[in-house]
Amino acid sequence: MALFSPMKRGLWTCSLICLGLLARESAPAQEVLSATIDQQEIPIRKAEAVNQPILQGDVYSLTLNGTPTQQDSFDNGTRNSMFGQNYDLAWQLKLTDTVSITYDVSAGITQGSTMMLMTSQDWQYDTLGISNKINLGWQPVQVVTFDVFAQGGRTVNDGQSGFTTSQQIGADASVQIWKDGKLGINGSMGDSTPYTQSLITQDTGSVTFAQKLPWVPLTLNTSSGLTSQDAQETLAATATDGSAWKNSGSLSWAIQPEATWAIGLDDQQTTYQLNDIHERSTSYYSQFTLQPAQSWTTTFRISYDTHEKGPQDEMLSDAPAVNLSLGVNMKVSDTFGAGVMFHYRLPEVPMTTTGVVNDTLFTFTATALF
Repeated sequence: MALFSPMKRGLWTCSLICLGLLARESAPAQEVLSATIDQQEIPIRKAEAVNQPILQGDVYSLTLNGTPTQQDSFDNGTRNSMFGQNYDLAWQLKLTDTVSITYDVSAGITQGSTMMLMTSQDWQYDTLGISNKINLGWQPVQVVTFDVFAQGGRTVNDGQSGFTTSQQIGADASVQIWKDGKLGINGSMGDSTPYTQSLITQDTGSVTFAQKLPWVPLTLNTSSGLTSQDAQETLAATATDGSAWKNSGSLSWAIQPEATWAIGLDDQQTTYQLNDIHERSTSYYSQFTLQPAQSWTTTFRISYDTHEKGPQDEMLSDAPAVNLSLGVNMKVSDTFGAGVMFHYRLPEVPMTTTGVVNDTLFTFTATALF
């Protein structure tokens, strides 16, 4: 999802989130994907990686992972479909007891289409990408981890006349500062050159903190992050120049091992250099997660979302709404998982003659590993 685009509801948000997930390196077992609709993240369970390393020794391992993903969504006569598959080859070498280095090559292809069911109009796209990443990890003591990484990639789709290239360097640190309290810090800087040959630079930094509260069965999670973006296409500011500051906080309660309830707030403020435009999106939510069996998870979420945009003194509200979401996710087998999500949007303003403001969305996502 483009960070500096308005946070509108929509199927493209879902598709782009999943496209970004495909570009990430394969994760350990029980990774949770998420579909994001109107700032709401509904988990989609991913099949567990059961494959063994191709080669393995006392200090090295070579692993190959494959992750095909299929997603279909339906909304007001529009069907969005996305199929992607990503393959990841990773070589890890343990230099000492506390230092390891990993080199990762990832390649994937994504095919998607948008169809207007009432008019039979159909738009299709194909994207092919490959990336390389090297990571140096250091864990001097059990409560401290530190990673430094560098990565680069290249993508092309059938609507471009050339490649889009990108590179990034960054570092992550995690410290258990006291019992049940964990602090994380990360930062990165990078740039990309789209096929138009303009240069876009982006710097990010964030801090996270998690603490299990004393005397009560609650866990506090907070995060704050800042991202700046600059497109050096012309001397003047462009529509993508700006910065975004995102803050979030939540309290979660593990009622039972299989049931969790959480309340939280997500707030993002974005400033565009062009015309000094400001944008703010806020979501107050409550979420209940039930996992009666290891292979089945149900998530229900209700949130109140607001969105404003305009010059600092003239920001206009864009239909505050209550959003209801119900997600059912299953691990069908060790190598196949699927998720279904229903979403309903109820704006504060009533239905008008300019169009239907209520919105119902159905999404199906399937993942598999070999």
